[in-house]
Amino acid sequence: MTAAPDAADPADSPTPGRPTISIVTPCFNHAPYLRATMESVLNQQGAGTEFELEYVVMDGGSTDGSAEIVREYADRLAHWRSAPDDGHYASVNEGFEHTSGGIMAWLNSDDMYCPWALRTVAQIFTQHPGVAWLTSAHPITWTKGGQCGWVGKGLSFSTESLREGLHLPGAIPQLGMLQQESTFWRRELWDALAAERAAEEPDAPPGALRPRFTVGGDHDLWQRFAAHTPPATAACPLGGFRQLPGQRSSMGDNLYVRECYQAVEEARAAAGLPPLPSRTRAKRPLRERLTYRLGRGPMVRRGHFRCSQYYIEDLGADRPRWLARTIVYP
Repeated sequence: MTAAPDAADPADSPTPGRPTISIVTPCFNHAPYLRATMESVLNQQGAGTEFELEYVVMDGGSTDGSAEIVREYADRLAHWRSAPDDGHYASVNEGFEHTSGGIMAWLNSDDMYCPWALRTVAQIFTQHPGVAWLTSAHPITWTKGGQCGWVGKGLSFSTESLREGLHLPGAIPQLGMLQQESTFWRRELWDALAAERAAEEPDAPPGALRPRFTVGGDHDLWQRFAAHTPPATAACPLGGFRQLPGQRSSMGDNLYVRECYQAVEEARAAAGLPPLPSRTRAKRPLRERLTYRLGRGPMVRRGHFRCSQYYIEDLGADRPRWLARTIVYP
């Protein structure tokens, strides 16, 4: 992996004004972790000075005290409700219907942002109007108790590597997962995908997420985002996934793996590409998988993909300026 500053940095015409960031948290019976999630959003550095926060919590009719926790923060929320719903992704879609911010993301009710996440996102989106969606090159995994247990090392993503399935569980080589808890996008991109979904499913409620994906809807969204424009990365952690026993979206869950692969296959078909080669499949024999890991039959040549990454030019400056550099990988 190599990096070089971009010759023509697209930060020439920064967006004026203070952006509004809309965050939705869907929740169902997550009382032990919900408060930490909400406070990681509500206590963000720079809120009210560098960006405006619009926070919505959608509880699916919890019976473990989650709704009572949400009610404690009601005066700081743009909207909240507690009632049975049609599932996780339908709840996120519904939540975004109560928002208007130009930058969007959702955070599940057991995960957390880093304290600097939203000011970083606001700065990059403001200084670089050409960035349509952004994720972290260094995603975090939180322990069950909320400590930082692992940080990804310099991950990169592009439309091509996403379509090649190289960010899927069990892919060979596996270039790292694009983490939902560290991903943000502009409303224009969300609206474009919502319009496409409305054309495909005219009777469905509004929203870009497709609830027929029960656990892998995030990867489906990334594939459809990438069909419009490639992702960019920030050279710092933004948030993290809390590791808990029995999670539906754990990488060992076959349903999650199947849905992620389904999202890639649908994206490839839409782009006129053939199905993934069988050698990317997670269930291949260990000896065969190790053969590819050892480089005896590499899927992709080194330096095949490119990704725009944003980093702070001068760490000692009073006002950070984020510059772009091109990351060449793997």
